[in-house]
Amino acid sequence: MRVIPARSKLTAATTLLVASFLVSACSSSTTGSDVTNSGVSSGTCAAGQACSSCVGSGSCDRTWSGKGCTLACDGTGSCSLTCAQGGCTLTATGGGSAALSCAGGGCTLNCNGTGGCSISECPSGTCSCKQSGAGACAP
Repeated sequence: MRVIPARSKLTAATTLLVASFLVSACSSSTTGSDVTNSGVSSGTCAAGQACSSCVGSGSCDRTWSGKGCTLACDGTGSCSLTCAQGGCTLTATGGGSAALSCAGGGCTLNCNGTGGCSISECPSGTCSCKQSGAGACAP
């Protein structure tokens, strides 16, 4: 039987520990699976990882209960938001807020910070818009 020096064992263990950490952290483009919103707003999540176990910097992937929306890690501390209904996608802006364009509605939705969306402007200037149950805009 071959004897492995203690130093080699230590080096191998250190390498494995570092590798495990790198796998557990997500990059700015990583989107995890739906995770219950635990109130954690710092740290990055790997897919399926709970927010309470996040490491690094950025935002956690979280599900807004009852809103049909999922937050995704964007690497800046703000989040992008995808609406499950209505075919709309929120994209994070520099300030941590998000804007949403509704196809065919001529309206822009603004994330209100609670997981829902509210109308902020109508680019055409002629429509009076409202949010429908499906997350779309209608005149």
